[in-house]
Amino acid sequence: MNTCNPSNKQVAVGDWIEFQRNGHQAKGKVVTVRQSTVLVELDKPTSKLLKYENNITVVNHKNYSVVNE
Repeated sequence: MNTCNPSNKQVAVGDWIEFQRNGHQAKGKVVTVRQSTVLVELDKPTSKLLKYENNITVVNHKNYSVVNE
């Protein structure tokens, strides 16, 4: 399990994060951790609210906070 990132946030696959996108507070589940970003799975209502074609988005480590789900 990859939990290493340069921002020193301890995030792992399966964790829930919150972030701002297009003026909305969004929450999603981490599906991949990369060096400077995470791939996040959003629920369908959030995807539609943000006008995304799918439910996966990329978030920089500097732009989210880990939440308890």
